[in-house]
Amino acid sequence: MLLKKISLRHFILLLSAFLFVGCASKSTLRDDVKRKIIAGHILKAEKYIKKQRPDLAVKEYENILAVDSLYLTGYIFLGDYYLNEERYDMAERILQRAVQCGIRHPDVWMRIGEAQFHTKKYNEAIRNLERASGADSIQTRSQWLLAQLYYTIGNPAKSKLILDSLLRRTDLPNADAIRQFHRQLTLSPVKSVALNTAPIRRKEFALLLVTILQPDTQTNSVAVPRDLSPVDPYYSYCLGALKSGYLELLPDNRFYPEYAMTRRNLIYYLFTWLPQLKKTARYEPAAPFQDVSPDDPHAEAVAAVYALGLVTPMRSGYFGLKEPVSGNEAAAALIKLKNLLDQSQ
Repeated sequence: MLLKKISLRHFILLLSAFLFVGCASKSTLRDDVKRKIIAGHILKAEKYIKKQRPDLAVKEYENILAVDSLYLTGYIFLGDYYLNEERYDMAERILQRAVQCGIRHPDVWMRIGEAQFHTKKYNEAIRNLERASGADSIQTRSQWLLAQLYYTIGNPAKSKLILDSLLRRTDLPNADAIRQFHRQLTLSPVKSVALNTAPIRRKEFALLLVTILQPDTQTNSVAVPRDLSPVDPYYSYCLGALKSGYLELLPDNRFYPEYAMTRRNLIYYLFTWLPQLKKTARYEPAAPFQDVSPDDPHAEAVAAVYALGLVTPMRSGYFGLKEPVSGNEAAAALIKLKNLLDQSQ
């Protein structure tokens, strides 16, 4: 009966007091006692960090926060620890505690946004990262994350705008990565991948395959892979490559868009196109390769792409099947194949 007499306003006040009790319950300790306890835990935490045992330092910072719930450094350390461990939900939970305790700091908002980015809470991530950037203009990390986030959700123009602003700075951390990303946005998607000397990801190969070879992407119907997101800029290219039949789903109905391809993968996919050439033959390699035995399942594919000049050995006697393949190499091979296909028409 007593609960019925409590107004909604009083109920909310009581609930707020209950939620924030963890922030205020330790405030009765004298400041000198609090400082002494905190100093002891900090000393232990620093020793663990020097020993490269941040997992043990976590407990010390948790103990500090039990004494002083407004200790910003503790939240930052714990947030960074769980972000590095890719335990994004835990990182967000810890940092949200800081906000609940009244801490309004761009370093906290930025890390909350980063955790939300990785758990695909894109709208919330944008809100927190923009809050961090607005509160502190030197928050390059939050702006860098924002640029990546806007690109992920299909807004490259906004992403480029943020990168343009970042690149005006002279003290830019991660400058090489930011410049590379900016270059990708400035170039067309195909040129960006084709000029890249880093290992090509499967989704980037799908882009090149669909754009350069232009297969029929409407013939087959396929289930949408569980690891492909419609907001990924490569989404339509991955689906197109699957529908063409020239890329396949991998185990567990996954596409593995971030998988870094090897030369073996490239040779296999090139070989699947060769039946479209008017002249077909069984190719024999001009020279043996120490990493391609006669009974290797890819031996004929290697012989074919080598004979046609689509892919060359990495060095004399070594084809390099297990080596990573760059965007530049993949694009060159596909363009050569496209020319052969056109000539055979």
